[in-house]
Amino acid sequence: MTNRFRTDPVVFAQALLALEGVGRVTAGRLSRLFGSYAALRLFPREQILTRLKGVPKAAALVATLHDEAAMDEHLASAAAALQALQEKKITAHLTNQPPLDKRFAALSPSDSPLLLFAHGNTALLEAPLVALIGTPMPPQQPLLQALLATLQQEAQPCCLGIDEEATPSLLKRLLQQETAPVLIAAAGLGRLPQAQRGLASAAVRAGGLLIAPFPHTHGPFLHDVREQLTVQGTLAAATLFFNPAPDTAAWHSLSQTVAHGKPTFVVGSPEQPIPRAAQRLASQADLAWISLAVQAQAA
Repeated sequence: MTNRFRTDPVVFAQALLALEGVGRVTAGRLSRLFGSYAALRLFPREQILTRLKGVPKAAALVATLHDEAAMDEHLASAAAALQALQEKKITAHLTNQPPLDKRFAALSPSDSPLLLFAHGNTALLEAPLVALIGTPMPPQQPLLQALLATLQQEAQPCCLGIDEEATPSLLKRLLQQETAPVLIAAAGLGRLPQAQRGLASAAVRAGGLLIAPFPHTHGPFLHDVREQLTVQGTLAAATLFFNPAPDTAAWHSLSQTVAHGKPTFVVGSPEQPIPRAAQRLASQADLAWISLAVQAQAA
């Protein structure tokens, strides 16, 4: 009997990620090339093997993919896992399909998660977000407060890393002014540290969104902050970095947003060199550049 999950792209992606020896680069390639298991089965082994050139143990993988009985079991397990998440009001979203595909297409396969897991108002996945990355210094607070006021005036959603030092106070202000918050986790949603769970609940109750680029029970691991910030900058229409330092996860995210031609802004010491394509903000008048950038991205 034909497995009813064969045509579901999200189930296919989840099943691929669960296959032994299949990482997200290979899973992402198969997902992009075929979309669903039903589509993959229209191709003979030789063509699939050709498209997996360079993948370790590709022949064994293709044999598994052509084992319909085994794959139907993998698909059913993946569907059950996704259903269990849905019962927790968590949904999975492919980064290679609308509304995320255009933003994530610029990332290299090794930098791009295949699935994002979301809890809350998923309509915000389609919104032009302003991302704030880093911790403002006391002298930079007036500029930050002016930005938050601008976000409120323009009903502009704001994207924060849930574990940033400044996030509790920023989130409080966003909720007070009814600005939709989008929080990016540095672990699976089932592994959020206790201190972050209250922030997540408050954001979701207020119509915001919590996103993780990791499986539900993943982490937390310190090295995952780099991917968290990369996803944050990728989702945003414009990103503002406070005091980014070289050789940090924030600097990597800054380099990524600049390399991909995304509107990138920096508040920091004038003596700290920044990438040429990044715009340094020095006064409240400069905030207009962020608004213009968001409008251009949304057009």
